[in-house]
Amino acid sequence: MNSKTNLRIYVANRLIDFFQAAYPSIHTPITPATNVVSLYRLGAEQWGLLADRISKQKWMIELHSRLKPGDMARASTIAQLTTLVIASIKHAVTQIALAPAVMTFRSQSYPFLQAAALSRPRVQRRFLAKKRG
Repeated sequence: MNSKTNLRIYVANRLIDFFQAAYPSIHTPITPATNVVSLYRLGAEQWGLLADRISKQKWMIELHSRLKPGDMARASTIAQLTTLVIASIKHAVTQIALAPAVMTFRSQSYPFLQAAALSRPRVQRRFLAKKRG
């Protein structure tokens, strides 16, 4: 899997966890295709206000991502929301994903970036050389 796929899976899983925790009384399984607006019967205003709640999640802060209430109208499924989150990631984090050699491998903050970095042969050689030495 490439780093974009890993990032999509990571974000989708965090969003699913968020909705399951926010609405524990609804036991319907959530998948990326789930229309969460209709599942939770959210009005346009309620859906827009969720942008701030999602943006305050620890994983969103670590990604340097922020959803805008106005953008929420463009998404109703977990997959669409995942696309919004990824699109809102600040440029600096994207640069780390593109140039993983500068990332510290001891950091647990970005495990999906670490996995993506280690999938590149040049980075693997550098990482293994540091581990041996």
